Amino acid sequence: MKEVYLTKEGLQELKEKLDYMVTVRRMECAENIKKAWRDNYLNRPDYEKYQTYFACALYQGLLEEDEIPVFAEKLANLVRENDNHIDCGILGTKYIFSALSDNGYADVAYDMVVNPTFPSYAHWILSGMTTLAESWSMNVSLNHHMFSEVDYWLYRHLGGIQLKNGEITIKPSFIPQLDWVHVTHKGIDVYWDKKTLKVVVPKEADIIINDNKYHVEKGEYTYDDICFRCDYLNRRRCSVRQVLRKGIRTRRQKNTCIRRYFNKC
Repeated sequence: MKEVYLTKEGLQELKEKLDYMVTVRRMECAENIKKAWRDNYLNRPDYEKYQTYFACALYQGLLEEDEIPVFAEKLANLVRENDNHIDCGILGTKYIFSALSDNGYADVAYDMVVNPTFPSYAHWILSGMTTLAESWSMNVSLNHHMFSEVDYWLYRHLGGIQLKNGEITIKPSFIPQLDWVHVTHKGIDVYWDKKTLKVVVPKEADIIINDNKYHVEKGEYTYDDICFRCDYLNRRRCSVRQVLRKGIRTRRQKNTCIRRYFNKC
């Protein structure tokens, strides 16, 4: 029987080919899932009363670019109409925080979290809870990961610490309800208030403010006199409707229009 030996380089080449094949198959599978979802669930008024319906579509990337602001606005409206209460199970809870915050509605997510009435995280705290429960009614496990996505949201969105494939991106969600936020994670330190953003990173990173990207090396960085309100509005893509009606296309024109429209900067 002929023996076959692979060198380290040969193994790496084989791995790259197999990784490519797996990636292609996964992409094909993802496209098939997206098509199946859109064919069966897009534009279904009977599902539009559910927060999870909109949150899933946004979080899982099942929408086209022009559909995203519409779904984000409808999701935010559902939460507001529900007296700022979350109305999701374990999957919807995983989706809803990023679905709102990635599309300019971190303020809605915040009001949902600090809502003092049932069901909410604040209601848990006011009821004496110091851990996460398995149910909003606190009648089963009182130490469970069921609704733990809020912890991820605090770091990723309010603090803006986003880690992916070893790369660091700092992109805080500046919301009007908070005067300041301070988050630390894996050697990364982020602090922001109404006037300043301070960031400490242990290696190179991207800092994103108001759609402007700053690539920085290891160190400490301070950004003063930033129009945080414009950053907040810039993420809320539905606010671009006023901009598009005026025939504005460039980022500078868009930001200027938002500033003038709200007259808050």
